[in-house]
Amino acid sequence: RLIMLSACCPYYINVMCAMLYDEVSKNLRTNVTRIDMEKTEEKLKKYLIQSYYRHFWTEDNLFHKIILSYVAVLGRATAGNWVDSKEVIAKAKERERPGSLSNSEFEKELLLAVTELEELNTLERQSNTRGTHYRIKLPLFQLWIGNNLIDDDLKKSLGVRDWESEAGKAAELISVN
Repeated sequence: RLIMLSACCPYYINVMCAMLYDEVSKNLRTNVTRIDMEKTEEKLKKYLIQSYYRHFWTEDNLFHKIILSYVAVLGRATAGNWVDSKEVIAKAKERERPGSLSNSEFEKELLLAVTELEELNTLERQSNTRGTHYRIKLPLFQLWIGNNLIDDDLKKSLGVRDWESEAGKAAELISVN
């Protein structure tokens, strides 16, 4: 679970291990239980991810926020959380386009945001004969987005009933490369 949630990122593995160690030590135990892991996961979703990724939710990063929201929601129940890039752009254009931008200007800004998020190592790309697909690289971040930052109207419009259980099922399907 630790490897899956951290996407093998050494920084998050280190932080999670330190948090697990603190949790076990305060109870004077030497073994980690499932409950310890769940507590650590909750702490990470609330604090660490918020401080590390919160900058994507500023007004200056509107297009990052839109892309991340749609990738998180649309990828929630797919194998490995991959979502087709065309579907992300199409759904975002349906609901999010500011009146001051034309469809082509809005699409151009969204595609630029995708490129920037990929360069920032936040989005991961997979291209094959079926097209280009993206997912949020860190499953903890995807869970945090769904739990804290996506409005209920967006979730409902895209058919999400129970974010926590659906995202958890999807996260279990992620294969670590």
